[in-house]
Amino acid sequence: MNNRIVLLSHFQEYVKSLRNLGDQLQHYAIVRWFKNHYPHFEVKDILYFAPVDILKKIIKPDDVIVFQSSGGMGDLYPFFEEWKLDVCQAFPCNRIIIFPHTVFFQKQENMLKSKLVYEKHRNLTIMGRDEQSFSLLEQFFPQCHLLLMPDFVLSLKGEFNVSAKKNKNKPLLIFRNDFEVNKEGQELARKLIADFDSYDLSFSHTEHSIDLEERDFVEKVFHHISSYDFVVTDRMHAMIFCALLEVPCICLPGKPEVKFHKNKAMYESWLFQLPYIKFCENNEDELEEAIKKVFNYDKGLNPIFDRYYPSQNSEQPPLDSRQKPARVKNKERNFDYLFNY
Repeated sequence: MNNRIVLLSHFQEYVKSLRNLGDQLQHYAIVRWFKNHYPHFEVKDILYFAPVDILKKIIKPDDVIVFQSSGGMGDLYPFFEEWKLDVCQAFPCNRIIIFPHTVFFQKQENMLKSKLVYEKHRNLTIMGRDEQSFSLLEQFFPQCHLLLMPDFVLSLKGEFNVSAKKNKNKPLLIFRNDFEVNKEGQELARKLIADFDSYDLSFSHTEHSIDLEERDFVEKVFHHISSYDFVVTDRMHAMIFCALLEVPCICLPGKPEVKFHKNKAMYESWLFQLPYIKFCENNEDELEEAIKKVFNYDKGLNPIFDRYYPSQNSEQPPLDSRQKPARVKNKERNFDYLFNY
């Protein structure tokens, strides 16, 4: 048996330009998790969208292939989905695990194309990272091995003890400026915090480059966010960062015209019990009320995360690429099923 995990990841594409901090922190969290729980496995990092003919020269028959978690399962970003399908078809006998994804298909013909490939694969696990995505997986791909798992960034709970001097009366706005931009929500948020000394940060096109070790980079990001009194964002991972750091946060939906459920579904699945995290639609009264409420909370991260991302010392099932996992019951929420084969 070859104890090797091939991680198909976004991170290397973004590390110098900081185009998407969410992707980078997912990469850090996943690699850290593998090192903690499966230290006897080598993790081979390969850049997302590597041509299949190149992958065939690298990937061995008993390698475990893992796709980094993302929002790219479906036809909102078709190039992500098409590449996953190509890889699944190119490696029909390898153990393949698609880490937690947001699932979103707008057209049935695109879903059926994915269904044909995924359900044909002999040894494939797909993870939905919220309740709605998992329900869609059950509906679309019932013959696949399916799991409901939180985003891997949530496994960083307790990893960083960040204490920063607060910028009093200064909220942080973390907004998109890409395809998913919610212009209406952003304008509404700017209007409601006009009395504050506000500061904007876009995660999509940060101008400067950075050359840090991954952990130093993550700590730098967390330290920056924790220095603000509260955050208003339309980015899912910004909401997750705030959940980990216990920074009050109001999260807006994505682009209303697309009706992409990513932000709302993440909140309703994992973060709704945190009193300092609120999700708001593009509604002025609702947003104004949320800003007033997020400051009054009792500290303490939602203990539900312990059921999915236990401590490093907890016993993990063996990881063997040659055995197919047992079928998981609908909405089974047991961490052991992650690599229980």
